[in-house]
Amino acid sequence: MSTDWGHFCDEERICVIVPTYNNERTIADVLQRIQVYTYNIIVVNDGSTPETLAAVRSLSEIPEIVDYTPNRGKGYALMQGFRRALEPVINTLLPSILTDSISRRTSPCCWSVSNGIKVH
Repeated sequence: MSTDWGHFCDEERICVIVPTYNNERTIADVLQRIQVYTYNIIVVNDGSTPETLAAVRSLSEIPEIVDYTPNRGKGYALMQGFRRALEPVINTLLPSILTDSISRRTSPCCWSVSNGIKVH
């Protein structure tokens, strides 16, 4: 049984988060290999040199980029990538579906989820 992973990833809305720090020699190849399966990629540039970002932008299909300085580590980079990936879901689902587990704060665009995660 053969699986069409590209179709599966697009249909299931799979998102690949790629944290990177000074990987200018390898990042383009890694991203091209992922793009065989999905173009829904978020590259988190964790304070890299300009060459890393240039390598990402050299692709014919440029993925979404989260870019910040200074370097804050892989954990922070992953957190920023997940935040960006979930942003549309959170903005859509929280107000309409999860209202029973959410308490509205003073700001109309800020929700506090019952497990303590704050979404801005």
